[in-house]
Amino acid sequence: MSEPTPTARDGARGVARRPASSAARPAQTPWRVLGGPLGRHTSARSADVAALVRLAVLLTALPMLLALALRAWCLQHGFGGQQPLWRACYSDLPALLGNLRLGSATGEPVVPAAVLRALAELTGGVDARAQTVFVLLWALVALILLAVCTVAIGAYRPDRVLLFVLCPALALGLLISGDLIGVALMVVGIVAWSRRHDLAAGVALGLAVLSGSLALAVVVAVIMLSRRIGRRLRRLLLAGAGTVAVVCVVA
Repeated sequence: MSEPTPTARDGARGVARRPASSAARPAQTPWRVLGGPLGRHTSARSADVAALVRLAVLLTALPMLLALALRAWCLQHGFGGQQPLWRACYSDLPALLGNLRLGSATGEPVVPAAVLRALAELTGGVDARAQTVFVLLWALVALILLAVCTVAIGAYRPDRVLLFVLCPALALGLLISGDLIGVALMVVGIVAWSRRHDLAAGVALGLAVLSGSLALAVVVAVIMLSRRIGRRLRRLLLAGAGTVAVVCVVA
């Protein structure tokens, strides 16, 4: 009598064998940017996009800490004179503090100027110590904006979120000016538009236009793409134009 095959023996024992064709393949997740795809024995939580976004939000502290480290000398000795240029820790923010507290024109776009003016009121002066406090307050706001961008990018393209957080350019530019405000508004606007929240997208992109002229290129691209794929633009344009009008009147 011939001996039963392994499949027959497993069937008799009540063990279900997985077909070779349905073998689980390693999950392709954003973790591949840190060394390859996940293995079969990796926990399900590691493959969860939400867990990845939470980790990326925590990692936003890395570029901020590096940005503060690059400006350590100026934070200790002040941002005046020529030394910040030689020490590679220059920032436009301390030079704006006096005009911001006096309510004078700074040359900054409307939205960043409003945010920076609110921070300037918390410094209590315009001396070297106040300038350091001003930069540190902006660092806190920039960290929050980084977290907002990270969550928005993770909701839309989770495979790119780590590439954004670990970008070396962040550490170099975070504490130079308030441009991150416009970038965050553009990211939120694009993600809202991609999820068909046209009113929210219009408001965010309208504020982004008031944060820098670069956002105009993004708005034009969104309008052209919307026309190409047949999406209606009425709510988006009305929300954006209304936001710009209201902010200009209030400002």
